[in-house]
Amino acid sequence: MKVSVIIPTYNGAHKLPGLMQSLQRQTYSGFETIVVVDGSTDDTIKTLNTVKAAFSSFKIIEQENKGRAAVRNRGAAEAGGDLLLFFDDDMLLSDNCIKKHIEHHESYPNSILTGGLEEPEKEKPSDFDMFKVHLNKKWTKPFGHKGSIPIPIDNPYLTAGNLSLSSALFHKLNGFDERLTDAEDYDLAIRSVRDNIPLFYNAEAYAWHNEDVSCLTYVKRLRQYATAQEKLVKLKPSLYSNSIRRPQPPDGLKGMVFKQLCAKRWIQYIDAGTLKWLPQPVRFKLYDMIVTANGSFFPDKVLL
Repeated sequence: MKVSVIIPTYNGAHKLPGLMQSLQRQTYSGFETIVVVDGSTDDTIKTLNTVKAAFSSFKIIEQENKGRAAVRNRGAAEAGGDLLLFFDDDMLLSDNCIKKHIEHHESYPNSILTGGLEEPEKEKPSDFDMFKVHLNKKWTKPFGHKGSIPIPIDNPYLTAGNLSLSSALFHKLNGFDERLTDAEDYDLAIRSVRDNIPLFYNAEAYAWHNEDVSCLTYVKRLRQYATAQEKLVKLKPSLYSNSIRRPQPPDGLKGMVFKQLCAKRWIQYIDAGTLKWLPQPVRFKLYDMIVTANGSFFPDKVLL
């Protein structure tokens, strides 16, 4: 099985060295690496040229800025592998990550695999970092920690940050929809379910984002994702009009509580560590409510 690793990047010079180092540490080494530079204006090319000699097969592709869907499609078009692996440019891979992806497809051909997305154990993690670890464990608990587990078709999950599928299957699905600048991986998941293509999750094929995420940036990301889903409904009403709904704010006393938490100061309290005096279970429950209030229930109420 020939394997192609595809990495889209935009101004990723400061992020790529970490990913390159984790690729060099892989227990499986017989893969080609394709980095598609999406109109970067930083030192991305210079950074890549300093590491390419460490790889047996390394290709750098430059193009004008077209967005994540288009850049991933370009990488797939240039790939020579039977199996395509997609990783974001800020990812750090566990040493067995690629090997676990390959083992999955040897057992489950014609499927799509999402690898585990673990939060890194930092030397000095912020309190919000630890909250993200808590969320990740809660979200992935139903999938277990060993082997490939089918993802329910009524709640499809897929992330292009750590993803693999055969080249034939990718082209059968027509790749990522290049009209989308966000939620393109969710769209691929929905189209796969529609075409009866099984989706799997494997916690052992794990990687993590090598970045610092604050409560403020996380809430902004939730809002961006909601906007992207609204765009999906407009572009493909027959596929999404009955499946995507904005979370409905609660009413009554519960609704009043969430409205009180919908304020920028609460986000600032989290990022400043002001609430760390609370016991962790209580604190993380409060964080969850603040994130939900500002990111999902009332995104238009507070300017960030």
